[in-house]
Amino acid sequence: MIENHFTIVILSYNNESWVEKNINSAIKQDYGNYDIRFINDASSDMTGQRADALFQEFRESRPGQLTIQHNRQNVRALTNLYQAVDCAKPGSIILALDGDDWLANRYVLQHLNEIYQNPKVWITAGSYIESVGGKIVRPKVTDDYWEGNIRHKEWTLSHLRTFR
Repeated sequence: MIENHFTIVILSYNNESWVEKNINSAIKQDYGNYDIRFINDASSDMTGQRADALFQEFRESRPGQLTIQHNRQNVRALTNLYQAVDCAKPGSIILALDGDDWLANRYVLQHLNEIYQNPKVWITAGSYIESVGGKIVRPKVTDDYWEGNIRHKEWTLSHLRTFR
């Protein structure tokens, strides 16, 4: 099985309350071929300082894999994502993670790597939660969910998105 390279791009603005859980969920992935680019988009709280401390703690054990960027002015998520993609390793699969979100467990990249073994997969979006028995607990998506305009339907999917 090919071990794809992933770049986790964390787009963060005033996420001090979530930054530790957010970064730890990315750093502690049980997968070897990835890097993290954390972008603090001119936060006015302690997001940047807390991110610096967490990255410093792990930097020695992951040389070259952790990058933190502090913007002097807020340029918003799309600009930051565009610039991060431009800086990513060629061929890397981008995982965009909002600063107030986190990866559900340490196997997310392993699971995504299995999905991206199919060369026809170019993008993933959303997530779901399974119970211990494997039943989908959330979201409650019916078989006809994708019919029609999903923007007019009740929110069911998270913001987790990946793309080649």
